[in-house]
Amino acid sequence: MSRYPAPNPPASPPHRWTAVGWDAPLATYFAMCFDEPNTGSDEEYDVEVFWIGADPQEITTVDDLVTALREHQVELPADLIEKLLADKDLEGDRRAGRPGTRIIAASVEAGA
Repeated sequence: MSRYPAPNPPASPPHRWTAVGWDAPLATYFAMCFDEPNTGSDEEYDVEVFWIGADPQEITTVDDLVTALREHQVELPADLIEKLLADKDLEGDRRAGRPGTRIIAASVEAGA
């Protein structure tokens, strides 16, 4: 599994972070964006802005990831796209369809 910092959407608050990567066990690319809690806030954990690619085989190509991220005004630089392509080539998706992945997929579909 890989994970890289990615550009934040335009006009993001300074405490926001965005990351992308390849999750070989789920055979999907993913992107997540969170805001850190404000200083003095009662919030203990980062607040999710968006998270895509959390389900098995949800985003299987970098092109699909780029398209999904554009909906959140995030543009990936070419060098990051190359890293993501290399990660999938290196790690593969050999776990797709294995029992553990099927169990995860079934629990996601059931709403667990």
